[in-house]
Amino acid sequence: MLAANRLIRLAAYAMRASQAVYVNFAGRLDEARTIAFLAPVLRKVRGSPTTLQHLLGASTLPRAAVSGALRRMLRPRGPVVRRADVAAPHATLVRGLAAGTLTAAPPKRPGTGLPTDAGAVQQLPPPPPVPTMPPGLAWLLAHAWLVIALLLAALVVLGLLTGLWMLALLLAVAGTAVVLALGALARRRLAEIATAEEAATAATAPAAIVRPADVAEAVRLAPARDAFRFVERDPVVPPDARPGTEVVTDVDATSTSPNAVRFTRVTTVTATRAGVDTVEARAFRTAATALERRLAIATIPEVARPTFDLAVARDKLRAAVEPLRAFPRRVAAGVRLVFDPAWLLQAEHLVPAMAYPDFDDPMYEKLRDLSSELLLPNLELIPPNSITLLETNPPFIEAYLAGLNYEFGKELLWREYPTDRRGSYFRQFWDVRGILAEPAGESAASASERGKDIAPLDTWLPDSALGSHRNPRRPPGEQLVLTVRGDLLKKYPNTLIYAQKAHPAPSPATLTGDPVLDAVIVPVASDADVAREIRFPVFKASVDPDIRFFGFDLTVEQARGADDPRTDADDWGYFFIIQQLPGEPRFGMDVTFTPDDDPATPLTWNDLAWTLFPDGHRFVDTTVLPQGFVPAGPGESLSQWGSDSARMATILFQSPVMIAVHAREMLAGEP
Repeated sequence: MLAANRLIRLAAYAMRASQAVYVNFAGRLDEARTIAFLAPVLRKVRGSPTTLQHLLGASTLPRAAVSGALRRMLRPRGPVVRRADVAAPHATLVRGLAAGTLTAAPPKRPGTGLPTDAGAVQQLPPPPPVPTMPPGLAWLLAHAWLVIALLLAALVVLGLLTGLWMLALLLAVAGTAVVLALGALARRRLAEIATAEEAATAATAPAAIVRPADVAEAVRLAPARDAFRFVERDPVVPPDARPGTEVVTDVDATSTSPNAVRFTRVTTVTATRAGVDTVEARAFRTAATALERRLAIATIPEVARPTFDLAVARDKLRAAVEPLRAFPRRVAAGVRLVFDPAWLLQAEHLVPAMAYPDFDDPMYEKLRDLSSELLLPNLELIPPNSITLLETNPPFIEAYLAGLNYEFGKELLWREYPTDRRGSYFRQFWDVRGILAEPAGESAASASERGKDIAPLDTWLPDSALGSHRNPRRPPGEQLVLTVRGDLLKKYPNTLIYAQKAHPAPSPATLTGDPVLDAVIVPVASDADVAREIRFPVFKASVDPDIRFFGFDLTVEQARGADDPRTDADDWGYFFIIQQLPGEPRFGMDVTFTPDDDPATPLTWNDLAWTLFPDGHRFVDTTVLPQGFVPAGPGESLSQWGSDSARMATILFQSPVMIAVHAREMLAGEP
């Protein structure tokens, strides 16, 4: 954190200083001066789709035109500018080159009269004419058998219609002969065309020069010539007869006349060994290959370079180097803030990070540890083994947490922690551990934020009242707290506690007009029913040794319901339910025998109690039967007592217990 803050402070200082230079100098330059001044960053700025450096190299504006060397040469008070007497010569040069009206050098062209490869090709004789194939013969050559088949079919039809089979046979023979003769003529014509094309390609100089690389490869791969002789006519420098070299000089004449033109023919050969080129053959092979490779050099066509848009380049450069954009991007690449990685991309956010610790500890515990009277005055007046409803006090909770955060901020400042004392270190008053379920896909940070009791202190408005700063993700106002005091939760810590909507009794004839007696709960069979009917606790608290608090997102009005509900559409309030967790078997007997109020209800083993055994009987004895107790439930009889262990486990198994108390019973004194 300290290293990141140091980087942010240095970057902020450099950003403000660079912004002053940018506004007062770089931002006032025209297009040409901007490109020259910011030339070092051209390779790092995209010009769509490549960099400005690449676009510059492919345009009419050469890179040397914006180099530092040329800028120094054409500086306003330099010797070149004083002699040229031109105002702003460098900017004028850059504009002209970018627009294509100026060029650094004209195109390189050979001088007049110099031999060139293109000139040599133009002086070669034209290729001989290539004959063409008449369209009819070409079609006949491709469809000869189709023509013969059609002709034979026509003659067969003629023979069937006229009966002149001999004449049809003669015509068929004659027609077939004509078609075959024409096909042979077409094939000969095609062979003549191919021969002419080969002659035009191989015998004419232009075609050979068009592909001189093939000639060079053929000369290189030609078989060795061990009898090769080099013949010259009237050599300017006669060859010397060296050891191993045979030189033969002859005189050739154009005729036998004394006035005939005579030529001196010199033949030179330097033998090596059988199957190996002579020295002259090797030299000829090397010279011929070099010549053909020289002729294979293709003329590079002149590339039409596009102009360079100075205005667009200036805008892109300004956007890239503007300090208010460039420095935040640089800092954001090295400093990552977890809550928002893009936070530092804005110049006004380039300030040292004032981080602060965030504690999830329930702060009611610290208040309770000081004194339970600070948490709830007269707490000891709650009767043992009782339940009641209380209501939270949001102004007190916010005042307590505000003071706690203020004092802790001073402690952090004293210990030189990097914070500005605006942090909200403690926002959790109640205990939500193991209470709030995390929805699928929700992050741990989001789940922790959802369980906070108050909003961050830096969001509190100066004129807002205590009690109005509840976490936006939690319902506002007071919340009901179910208070349980007694040994119940100590003996059964896994007891399930929740609130469930009340509904009217299904039979209207049984309604008494009392909202408590007439209210019932309905079975819950699906997740949708759970979400609609049931409210689970959203926080909890405890005071040793036997007091537990369970908070619900319910108000007093919601829990009590309407004053005089009549139909299911009315609000019947909520039952608060204490339920033994199903699946936890428990064996034993009731303490006191309490049969059903209806005498017609038969007794069952579930009604068995310790008071049905002799006084002082503290353990189950299979030889002692309960007194005055005859079970009459389905499949039950007194003879089952003590028969075997399985029967005894069935008899002593206690069914899970659920107690539902309507909120009206605990809010009887509320107006």
